[in-house]
Amino acid sequence: MPGLAWVRTEDRAFDNCAPEGGAFDVGATTAEALAQVRGSYALLLMTRDTLLAVRDPHGFRPLSLGALEEGGWAVASET
Repeated sequence: MPGLAWVRTEDRAFDNCAPEGGAFDVGATTAEALAQVRGSYALLLMTRDTLLAVRDPHGFRPLSLGALEEGGWAVASET
């Protein structure tokens, strides 16, 4: 998958979320894939031009987003 790096989870539930080859909307593709997932998760997806932080709909896994004083963002799974 050009331009896409996947971090493997312990159960590998997210390994095949993206379609093979070509351009795609990472937000829409991820939302569609995660709509089929049950359980708790927090993950970070990054392409060449997108950074997407996601946690389960119930908020069981922590995920914090912060704005940096110098500009930019910080994402952490622990506060």
